[in-house]
Amino acid sequence: MSGILPKNIHYKELPNSLTSDIYSTTQILNPGNSKATYSQNDVINFDFNSGNRGFIDPKSIYISYKASAVCGAAAGDIYGVPVYAPFLRVDTIINGQTIESVNQYNQVTYMYENCNTDVAGKAACQYAYGYAAGGAANVNDSSMQAWDGRLVAAASNPDSYAVSAPLICNILTGCEKLIPSFLLPSIRMAFTIDQLANFTTNGTVANSITGFTISNIQITYQLIDFGEEVQNMIASMPKFFIKSTGWNNSCVSIPTGTSGSQSIVFNQRFASIRNVNILGCGTNSYNCNFDFIDITNGGTYQISIGGHVFPQLALNCTNNKAAILQELRKCQGELYDEANAMSINAWEFSYTDTTCNNSVAAATVAITLSQPGKFIVGIDCCKLGSGSTANLLNGTSSQNSPINVLLNILTATLATRNLNLVIRYDALLEIDPETRMLSAKV
Repeated sequence: MSGILPKNIHYKELPNSLTSDIYSTTQILNPGNSKATYSQNDVINFDFNSGNRGFIDPKSIYISYKASAVCGAAAGDIYGVPVYAPFLRVDTIINGQTIESVNQYNQVTYMYENCNTDVAGKAACQYAYGYAAGGAANVNDSSMQAWDGRLVAAASNPDSYAVSAPLICNILTGCEKLIPSFLLPSIRMAFTIDQLANFTTNGTVANSITGFTISNIQITYQLIDFGEEVQNMIASMPKFFIKSTGWNNSCVSIPTGTSGSQSIVFNQRFASIRNVNILGCGTNSYNCNFDFIDITNGGTYQISIGGHVFPQLALNCTNNKAAILQELRKCQGELYDEANAMSINAWEFSYTDTTCNNSVAAATVAITLSQPGKFIVGIDCCKLGSGSTANLLNGTSSQNSPINVLLNILTATLATRNLNLVIRYDALLEIDPETRMLSAKV
């Protein structure tokens, strides 16, 4: 018999083996500016000090802490994904250079979780992510709806709970290869805690969250030591790149009474934009900037970058609204991937500027903590689709022109809205072993 044996009976083919001098150690970081508790406006710094050895596994990094919330006479709410909700901004700083700063990080992670985790996934992580609580009836909720936010019991003493989650939407954890920390003496992540009014109930004195603190916060990751010989090989290399994914969130205010064709300019400059997500936020709705609504009231969405429009036919909320969900799925990965799942139900996807306006009682639809607005417009800007990661720079460049969000608002907005543009872009981290310096090319 001649020919090549199939892989499943090719018994002489052996997997690569690892030598006995390779070690993996679980590292736990405490804040460099250690305090007993942290509260709104505090900045928490973590320094990855691995000495002269080791590689950081970016897919092993996660954050853990204990939260404590105090409520008034009526039950209050923590919006979004409770574990990420307190963090307004996350900065990644290497060798003194800020290579990424994600504003409204709590909003970005809330969007990401709803676009990449189904209801079963949220249920499986309920305890770690801090969902629900506020009484046995809510903890044991079987309606499969209570997987957004956290209910804090009335007059709690206080509500103390532990949370833990991966550090998603971050350029460091988005790296596709191990990070040679022995070549980068200074790696810092800085977490800024948001003001209470931005991520908790502050509507009335009775149901306001009056106090919120974080304690026992730490970052955990795996440090892999391949030995001195391997490190010397890496250190003798010329400059090399590590591909990663970065995130950017910017906001423009849309005044009350805005209608008709609008071109909203965003001056974010990136070499390779993979996709953009347009979030129209109901600033006076129940969950504030965590309610994503259709501010066009049945109109259209489109973007323009450098004279190219995406998509070529504007996404239409009246004629073909369901297609917007499929475009959103395309931004998350392969459209035909059965693991490409979301947690956005029909009611959550239906909120508009008119129906969520809390100042107009006759038009108000009951947006709640467990039924928030999740109308998210995702637009794929990749040349070969978001599922393709083999190419170096697969996205569209905005370095020579701004990004224009093109809206056709059918009915004038009933309140001032925030229009957030969340950009996911390709990033190349260039490392020079000789000088031990890093530069980010975005």
